[in-house]
Amino acid sequence: MESTAQNKELTLSDIAQLITTTRTDLEAKIISSADETKRGLEAKIISSADETKRGLEAKIDETKKFLEAKIETSVHELATMNQNQFLELGKKINNVENGVEEIKLDIRKLKTDTKEVEANINKKVDKVDHNTLTYRVEKLEKHFAQ
Repeated sequence: MESTAQNKELTLSDIAQLITTTRTDLEAKIISSADETKRGLEAKIISSADETKRGLEAKIDETKKFLEAKIETSVHELATMNQNQFLELGKKINNVENGVEEIKLDIRKLKTDTKEVEANINKKVDKVDHNTLTYRVEKLEKHFAQ
């Protein structure tokens, strides 16, 4: 029985060896668990980063499409405004051209009227000159007839 009792008794060296073995096993399990946790976290981080990247790319595409649509609308509105301004400018130019034509007609009429007045004045001047000459000739004829 003594040998059984001896077998059941643990010596300090057995305890030390048991502690060392247990410690080594625990360290291995901790390292293994830490590596597994690290790989899991890395996978989650990569997955989360990929998901965030896809989300951001989707938002960027959405924003890009929105801005392109906004720019297209703005360009269309600007083109419409320019067209309206050109049409308005065309109307104003037509009004100015019509006004210029009226002014030209008025100037032609004034020139015609001026020529008529000039002709009338010349007729009157010629008549006065003629009458003056006739009067002088008559006076001279009377003077020399005496």
